Amino acid sequence: DLSAISTSYLHDCEVIMSSHLAEWQKLDAYRRFIFPRLQHVFRVFFPGSSCCRQMDVKARKWLKKAVRLPLRSCTGFLYTPQALGGLGIPNCEDDMHIARVAQAFKFLADTRDPVVREIAILQLQETARKRLRIPSSLPLTLPMLETFLNTPAPSQEGARGDIKSIWSSVRASLQFTHASIRLTDNTASLVVNDTTLTWDRRKKVNTLLKVPTQERHLTTLKQSPDQGRTSFSTSLCDVSNFFIYSGAYLSFPQYRFVLKARLNLLPTKTVQARS
Repeated sequence: DLSAISTSYLHDCEVIMSSHLAEWQKLDAYRRFIFPRLQHVFRVFFPGSSCCRQMDVKARKWLKKAVRLPLRSCTGFLYTPQALGGLGIPNCEDDMHIARVAQAFKFLADTRDPVVREIAILQLQETARKRLRIPSSLPLTLPMLETFLNTPAPSQEGARGDIKSIWSSVRASLQFTHASIRLTDNTASLVVNDTTLTWDRRKKVNTLLKVPTQERHLTTLKQSPDQGRTSFSTSLCDVSNFFIYSGAYLSFPQYRFVLKARLNLLPTKTVQARS
């Protein structure tokens, strides 16, 4: 039950973030033990973007409280990778889209078991016929299926209570991750940022798909006129961000001071005047 999983996830998030652990220990516990439980769910249940956004919104409240940042602090700071000056917190919506694209690619590109690919192609054809309203008498070629996958779905498509599957949802995920799937007679390839991945390089799919989402969060942070000023320098060298998950060489007050200072959220007169 997706609702029960979401409730359990948010409950454990609240427990960890309200505990007496150090700030960096809370972040590490969330990233290592709480969030990974959702990754299998994203591959099986195919939750919608709205559900994932709701979980992100509720989790953000506890994450910001854990590191003593105000609720108005920039969201991009949470999700920007540690090496680029952020906290490196995984995002539910991002990981959901990444898992969906990775799963679809593996089904279509599997060269070890032709049956897996055959079933995937048949399901994709059935979905494409229904969505595009193509009669069964007309054949669906691989170029037509490829175009269907890589074209954004109309806003009203499937709005009449159709049963959703990975093939009815992956189109939105491909657009979200700025990726595309290319189909051939025996396999498939995934194109992300002008980089093409084939079946033999499938272990790099998740890593490559994360790049566009990470860049988006960094851009959000940099575009923040007030809180994004330091991100232009802290994102240049990962050495300047070594303390985020270790707290090394910093006391508790110093750790809290650095995070607020990077976002220009220290309680100075100018900041309080804008609050």
